[in-house]
Amino acid sequence: MSRFFLCASLTALAGFVFVVTTQPDKPDVEPTLEQRFADDVLPFVKSHCLNCHGVDKQEGKLDLSGVSSVAVVIKNHLTWDLVLERLEAGEMPPKKVPQQPTPHERTIVTEWIKEFREREARRHAGDPGPVLARRLSNANRA
Repeated sequence: MSRFFLCASLTALAGFVFVVTTQPDKPDVEPTLEQRFADDVLPFVKSHCLNCHGVDKQEGKLDLSGVSSVAVVIKNHLTWDLVLERLEAGEMPPKKVPQQPTPHERTIVTEWIKEFREREARRHAGDPGPVLARRLSNANRA
């Protein structure tokens, strides 16, 4: 009986050690685009974009004040193509603005926009968009 108890105890201990050592300290799950938007992109827009592209002032007829979620970005995806272009070119924010983003902040936002665009392209792959009705006959009317 004691031999059985000893074997069972060692087996249970080995299983426990295996489970504990194979569990990661941090989950390997990447934050979602939505979470990264809330954590990185939205604060970037608020601190570096809204002074010139907000409610009071819309330089270049660009208003980013309504940007509050990824759903809003989806609806205005063409605007974000422009934002990406300007950020990558280093044109925005302009050099005259005293509070410039760090290169790391700029990279985080541009990478997010690229990943967002890729995800949306995959989501809509094969979708031809609205299909217009066609005429069903070739009869000419005189």
